[in-house]
Amino acid sequence: MKKQKVLLLGATGSIGRQTLEFLAAYPEKFTVCAVAAYGHDPQGLEVIIQTFAPDALQIHDGAVAKIFRKNFARKKVFSGEHGLRQLLETTEYDIAVNALPGITGLMPSKKIIAAGKKIILANKESLVSAGEKLLSLAKKTGAEIFPLDSELSALQNLLHDKPLSSVHKVYLTASGGPFHDAALWSREKLACVTPTEALAHPTWKMGPKITIDSATLMNKAFEMIALVKFFHIPPKKVSVVIHPQSFLHAAVEFTDGQITAEMSAPDMRTWIARAFGVVEKNAPATNIFAESWTFFAPDEARFPSLKFARVALKRGQKACADLCRANDILVAQFLSGKISFGDIFSGLAKSLSIVEAEKIPLEKNADFERLAAYISVFQKGNLFSPERVL
Repeated sequence: MKKQKVLLLGATGSIGRQTLEFLAAYPEKFTVCAVAAYGHDPQGLEVIIQTFAPDALQIHDGAVAKIFRKNFARKKVFSGEHGLRQLLETTEYDIAVNALPGITGLMPSKKIIAAGKKIILANKESLVSAGEKLLSLAKKTGAEIFPLDSELSALQNLLHDKPLSSVHKVYLTASGGPFHDAALWSREKLACVTPTEALAHPTWKMGPKITIDSATLMNKAFEMIALVKFFHIPPKKVSVVIHPQSFLHAAVEFTDGQITAEMSAPDMRTWIARAFGVVEKNAPATNIFAESWTFFAPDEARFPSLKFARVALKRGQKACADLCRANDILVAQFLSGKISFGDIFSGLAKSLSIVEAEKIPLEKNADFERLAAYISVFQKGNLFSPERVL
């Protein structure tokens, strides 16, 4: 059987590393032909090259790429966004895994789908910011899209061959992050949360950007937008439930009263294997009868991210893309200590009222104060003004 060539984008991130662990267990089925590294982990990238021997690599940091060109002279080494385009255009592959963070992953998703390839999509921001266009493009090219989020992957399985008319309600579960307990984390205390506290996720091991998104519930807001676009489910049929143990990933209630759900341990290997069409042989067992699970509604007063998602969905594609880009900026600013945790929510609220006439390239504006200066006051009558959010 011919091995399938895998192009891995975001190789040094959490999903990238777990994907490589999975691929290493199936050398007879897959080979890593090329990788892209967004984070600054040159040592980790060296290990990947030595272990998997990819023919080509792209490194976001130009200075690091220069060193790798010298140390790995026989490899094709590209750098920056232009280099990422070159990697995509010159690499022969069968499957692409897009695990790049934030809006950075949109361009590769477009190019992979335009090429008619199978894409395992961990970058939900692609669906959030351009879901309609990507799905339309996939129909034309025959590209296959497999979401890698446990929730969306679970729903892809639960909704398979089911008519949308039979769906009464879709339930997305969220861990709630480290601050779901209102008794411990009041709105006032949340405003003073440090990056270290926000990165201490109690259940999942993830990269910094998605971990902060989990702490703000923005990750779940993006999943809500993504599933509405990907499965064509009306927003009114989508509910989010906080489930701190993270064993139940999604559930569907049908019009006949039946509810089906997917449950497994909070381990991405299960979902990575499914996306590759392999039954994971080393997945941890889950005894649902021995576990104590809890479920409760999200606190949208402390975490208004889900409200933002509903507003963005109602306003359309541009609002979804604006929300996505603003979140990238705000999370980066929070992690660097330039804004507070509460500023993320106020910034997201404002992003839904960006003045189109200003035509500010939001993804290139890395300063929160400049960002705020170019954003209008929230539209009259809107429920989510910065004052009410905070």
